[in-house]
Amino acid sequence: MKTKTAELAHDVQPKLTIKLLFKALSTIVIFTAVLIFFTKNPTVQAKKINHNLVVSEKNLRTHLAALSGLIGRNTDNPQTLNQAAAYVRNEWIKQGYAVTEQKYMVESRGINIEVKNLIVSYNVRNDPAQKTIVVGAHYDVYGNFPGADDNASGVAGLLELSRLVKEQKPNLAQRVDFVAYTLEEPPFYATLQMGSYVHAKAMKDQGRSISLMLSLEMIGFFSDEPNSQNYPIPYLNMVYPERGNFIALAGEFGEWFVTRKVKTYFQQMTELPIESINTTKFMQGIDWSDHRSYWEFDYPALMVTDTSYLRNKHYHKETDTAEKLDYIKMGEVVLGVYGVLLNYSY
Repeated sequence: MKTKTAELAHDVQPKLTIKLLFKALSTIVIFTAVLIFFTKNPTVQAKKINHNLVVSEKNLRTHLAALSGLIGRNTDNPQTLNQAAAYVRNEWIKQGYAVTEQKYMVESRGINIEVKNLIVSYNVRNDPAQKTIVVGAHYDVYGNFPGADDNASGVAGLLELSRLVKEQKPNLAQRVDFVAYTLEEPPFYATLQMGSYVHAKAMKDQGRSISLMLSLEMIGFFSDEPNSQNYPIPYLNMVYPERGNFIALAGEFGEWFVTRKVKTYFQQMTELPIESINTTKFMQGIDWSDHRSYWEFDYPALMVTDTSYLRNKHYHKETDTAEKLDYIKMGEVVLGVYGVLLNYSY
């Protein structure tokens, strides 16, 4: 015969099990929600700024045709690499900038080759403590390919952005350095000879204060096709769009507030959808551009990208050509970054 105590214990046990299961599930749900919030970094849609700025689609197309026509812009083909640098330099001179060349030597296939970053500046004051926003893009290419999206698109956007700034003459709170980098691609990627590393180290050695660095890394490929967007880990496709019709900001967890500011100012200037991710640098692809070099010196840096190989199947192929790009949306990216320059302070 069961005792009364045993009967009570028998009745309570299932209830305790259900409560524990509910508590565990609730903890998982809350943890997942917090993780998504801090990863996706959602913002309220910013109020649009009325403006009459016009990005020149003709300029973007001209830059893409010129740069992607220089096949294999790398140290295996120093002539085309130098021609790409000369093109950027000449465009900046035509815009009215004074161009600084940051030259250094690298070895390629047993031959020493001189390479260079190109730099122009706006709103320079004689103040060592003046903060600087760096906007950069690499002009070299992987392999013997045209590299239209990777990364002639970034350089074209950089050139059109600098043109807008020069012509509009905005009253900015900070200095802006526009930088065209050499040697972002392998075999120099993640080495001390990466063009952006050379630049970031020089900034640190000079004691320059960088409030923000934006790397324009592949900004021209968009798709409205269903399931045209992929992600490096499965759960992301549950919280991010399935269509590759947005531009993305990528940064580390520690840059969460920086990302929110950039995202908000970007949204004020354009209707182009923008997504963001803040995560660990160990996530595949998160540091695959020049912003990584600034992380090495504790400068805040974000990648502005169409997500590269996760969307563009022509990545690092001979089919990465200019006619596959969306110049209207590319122009919207330029407007968004212009909005960041107008408003960003940190």
